Amino acid sequence: MFLHLGNGYVVRNQDIIGIFDEKIFNEKKKELGSGYLKAVKANRKLLDKEKEAGRVLDCLYEVSGEKEKSLVFTDENTYLSPISPRALKGRLNDSLNQCFHRKI
Repeated sequence: MFLHLGNGYVVRNQDIIGIFDEKIFNEKKKELGSGYLKAVKANRKLLDKEKEAGRVLDCLYEVSGEKEKSLVFTDENTYLSPISPRALKGRLNDSLNQCFHRKI
C-alpha cells in the first residue's frame, strides 16, 4: 500500500520510519522549557543534515503558499508534507486495516 503525502508524492507504507509534526523541528517558544528547546535544536540539526545531503523532498504546492505540517522519514528521504501528521497517520491506519481485513 502507499501513502499520499501531497502534490503527487507517495511512499510505500513499509518504507515509513516515522511521521512527525513540523513543530518539533521549528518551535522556538521559550516557555516550553530548555529541555524541549534543546530537543528542537537537535531535531533541526538532523533536518539540516538531511537537506545538505539532498535527501529532503518538498511535497508542498508552490502556488498555494502552503507550509509543511508534517515530516515523513524513510530510509532514503525525508518528505515535507502539507498534510497534518494526524491525517497521515489516519490514512496509514486505514490502509493497514484494509490490508488485514480483506476477504480472501
